[in-house]
Formats: sequence, C-alpha cells, structure tokens
Amino acid sequence: MGEPHVDPFLKNARGGVAPLMAIVAVPIMGAVGMAVDYTRVNAARTAFQVALDSTALMMAKDAATLTDEQRKTEATKTFGALFNRPEVTDATVTPVFTTAGGSKLTLNGSSTQISWASSASVK
Repeated sequence: MGEPHVDPFLKNARGGVAPLMAIVAVPIMGAVGMAVDYTRVNAARTAFQVALDSTALMMAKDAATLTDEQRKTEATKTFGALFNRPEVTDATVTPVFTTAGGSKLTLNGSSTQISWASSASVK
C-alpha cells in the first residue's frame, strides 16, 4: 500500500482520539479566544455607555450656565473619572448644548475602538 512504517498506523483503529483532539483543539482554541474578545468588547462598550450617560446626567443641571469650553472641560474630567478601561484608548467626549425647543445637552463619546452617543435633557 505504501511505506512499511506508515501502514501499521493506517490499519490500527486504536488510539484515534488523540490525533483527532489535536486537530480539533486549534479551532476550539480560536473559538474560545473570539468569545473572550467579544465579551471584553461588550463589557467595555457597556462601561463606556454607562459613563457617558452618567456624565450627561451629572452635567445636565449646570450645562446652561457654562460656556462651550467649560462644558468640554467638565465633560472630559467627569467622564475620565467614571470610565477607566485600559483596553479603550483615546476616549474623547464632545458636549453639544442646544436651546432650540428647550434645553438639551448631548454628549458624543468616541474612541479608537468604540463610538457611542448619549443625551440628557436639561430643563
């Protein structure tokens, strides 16, 4: 059939689980790695959104009395105190305050990994 030292391995049906597990281990490890990465991204995105919402709510009361630069400084400072995830870098918060149709403060947050927006109404 072939090489004399290979024939016994092809005819022997015992011990077939170990080579099969060696072959299957690679995709299983890849799937586990993808699941861990997905979970970490979702956790970071949720923490990002919670910090952005909290920052908007904390700033809502005084937003009308602050200048654009003061709103930017306060939003960055408050968000930075609430959001501490080392895997998310370059997180920026941009406040937008409008008075058309009632006062409204919108915080837009983004980073190199995540992009979300949060808004809170100011009355």
